[in-house]
Amino acid sequence: PPSEPAPLTESHGVPHTATDLGFADFKGVLHSHSYLSHDSKISQADIIEACEEVGVDFLCMTDHPSERSLLDGLQGWHGRTFFVVGAEVNHFLAIDIHEPIGGADSQMTVDRIRAQGGLAFVAHSEEFEHWETEGYAGMEIYNIHTDLKDEGKVDRLLPKLPRILEDPAWAMTVIFDEPRALVAQWDRLTQKRRVVGIAGNDAHQNVKIAGLQLDPYARSIGFVNTHVFALAI
Repeated sequence: PPSEPAPLTESHGVPHTATDLGFADFKGVLHSHSYLSHDSKISQADIIEACEEVGVDFLCMTDHPSERSLLDGLQGWHGRTFFVVGAEVNHFLAIDIHEPIGGADSQMTVDRIRAQGGLAFVAHSEEFEHWETEGYAGMEIYNIHTDLKDEGKVDRLLPKLPRILEDPAWAMTVIFDEPRALVAQWDRLTQKRRVVGIAGNDAHQNVKIAGLQLDPYARSIGFVNTHVFALAI
């Protein structure tokens, strides 16, 4: 657990928390999948339960597009969590959309998302090439799946399999590497305009070793989070 923050001194009176700045702090998830994606089987009831366990204020469903993903995706209040429906499409997280985007190039994808009043975030930023695209709100500066597939990462996990089986939560910390290249790209973009940096949980609950679920939903959505500071109305 984190240590208690050091008290502010008279010579260093800069506010350090959202509350100090007069904001409410909402913790959320911006990249998540359910049984409505082809590569996940988790039910909506289990997702809601995981959000209650972790204490998530908001979660954006970004299922891979399917015939029912936008119609049947979680929306509105369920327990303590507010759900927003969207999609992972054409290398973007399309947040708060209600019509399919379809196959399109990057600029057309962003334009179609914004035409519905939605927000576009670059997903899997390490693979994205069209940074000249205009109008997207932000980018993933970290993604759990991206971190897992780093070269040699699987080879690093296998020798540690006995400890992983004994303490599955520890496996998440093993894969973490500071995303220096993505943060540097984010920095370059912010020299020109505001670009929001977000965490990509990429929650699927679909990774098993020796029959052990390494990525239960609660673990994935609690490992990293995106925080929204907002003024109370």
